[in-house]
Amino acid sequence: MNRRNFLHTNAALGWGWGVLNWQKPLQPYAENVRLYWAKLLYKIAEPVLKNLSQHTLVKNWKVEFSPTWDNRNAKVAYLEAFGRTIVGVAPWLALPDDDTEEGILRKKLKQYALKSIENSVNPDSPDYMLWRKEGQTLVDAAFLAQTFLKAPDALWKPLDAKTGD
Repeated sequence: MNRRNFLHTNAALGWGWGVLNWQKPLQPYAENVRLYWAKLLYKIAEPVLKNLSQHTLVKNWKVEFSPTWDNRNAKVAYLEAFGRTIVGVAPWLALPDDDTEEGILRKKLKQYALKSIENSVNPDSPDYMLWRKEGQTLVDAAFLAQTFLKAPDALWKPLDAKTGD
């Protein structure tokens, strides 16, 4: 079969399928769109925040390096993952608690986030972040600062005095 006939045949089949199926209703979502996105957000953020909250981020996440890696300290990757994750979820975590399925996920992730913040600044934690040695840390620390600006009531005020200082 030559390419032209192949393209015409497939185009005709696609058009025919569309004509035959135009009256079929779209499949409804199994759940609402907001809950779908909330679950996706949780699925993306939970591995970083849960592991960091349990002192297992460095242990469970072995950083992989690009062939063009510039030999920076590998601990920068953990701080970058934490900073970018927490700043991304902060507005969602700032929403009020509720008993919906979304609210339960949010509350659980907020607990992980608060414990993660505490562990990230605790020098005795195996997941203590690299705050002072690399230039990149300025950028990643800014993500954490922005987190507190986005969600002060949810992520700054609940911190104990030692962590907040």
